[in-house]
Amino acid sequence: MDILGEIHASGITVIVVTHEAEIAARAQRVIRLRDGKVEAAA
Repeated sequence: MDILGEIHASGITVIVVTHEAEIAARAQRVIRLRDGKVEAAA
């Protein structure tokens, strides 16, 4: 995950799709989907 942080710090947008809350917690923005629809965006 550190490499993704370095890429993002250089100005490149990084999109990560995961089921792991620990990984999602490292993101600046999280969009949660349920049944293909946005459930929450923070």
